[in-house]
Order: sequence, then C-alpha cells, then structure tokens
Amino acid sequence: AETYILFKKDQESRFLNSCAYHNDTLHYNFMQNETKGISKHESLNIFMATVSPKYKRFKSDLRILKDFRNKEVTTVLFGTYGRHYLKEPFQLKWELVNETDTIKGLICYKAITKHGGRTYMVWYTPQIPIQDGPYVFHGLPGLITKVVDSELWYYFELEQFDVSPETDLVTPPFLTPS
Repeated sequence: AETYILFKKDQESRFLNSCAYHNDTLHYNFMQNETKGISKHESLNIFMATVSPKYKRFKSDLRILKDFRNKEVTTVLFGTYGRHYLKEPFQLKWELVNETDTIKGLICYKAITKHGGRTYMVWYTPQIPIQDGPYVFHGLPGLITKVVDSELWYYFELEQFDVSPETDLVTPPFLTPS
C-alpha cells in the first residue's frame, strides 16, 4: 500500500503519491535555488550527487488535479514520451445510502457512484465540510474518507487530516499543465 496526499486550497485540489510529492519538492527546490550561474552539466552532476540519493521509491505516479472553478478533473499521465493531461468535466452522480461507519473517529455516511466503468462505494463526513476526496472523487457534503470499488481493486482510506490554512499550495511547473 502506498500513501497519497490530498491538498485543497481555494478552488483547486491536488491528489498525488506522498513519495512523488517528496521527490517533486526536492527537485523544485534544487531548480529554484541551486542552479543559478552554473552549466547544465555541472547542475546535473550536483543534482545526482546531492538530491537524487534522497529520492523515495514508489510504484504509482497517480496525480489528479481538480479545478472547482471550471469544474474539471485533470489526470496527469506519465509515459514514455513525457506528460499527458486527460481533462474531464465533473460528472459524478451520487446515490446517497442510509448506512454509516466510523473512520478515524469521524461519523461517515455511505454513497455510491460510477466512474470509468467501475462502481465505487465511498464514505464521507460532514464533520469536515470540504467537498473533496481522493482520486477523482468530490461533490459530497463533506470530506470523502474512504473509497472502495466493487471489485476491490481500488481502496483509499483517510489516515490523517490536517488543516493548515496559512500553507501555500506548492505548484511546481512539472506538475502543472503548461
């Protein structure tokens, strides 16, 4: 199992692997601070010697960008030929179910939706009034705390929650569509 992070600020959210975020942050900080006045070759040598060994390994480079202002979800796909961006309009339709569960001490309510040919059961909590969640999921009256598909291929569950309103959302250019 891998850990993912959901950042939400204003009208935007980003969902990505925590190791990918760690690596992106190292790379971004290096590019912003350590490459001034040196050649690309020298910069690469410094990067390989100082930053690359700090990289964390991970299996899934899933990255989801949600734009609540324009009501779009962008999936960032990494392939042989670089980044590709799959933009889709918000289109989830929710069926609210009369069932509850307790997740991390929060009372959560069940809902069902379909996405990408799969049926997903999710649990959300109105105790955290953020209409967002992992992967592409959003639009319920509270934070989505758990997602499971009907075939048990996909499973996301809240591990911890932190509100840091003063924290800026770091948007490195290699994560953001240009």
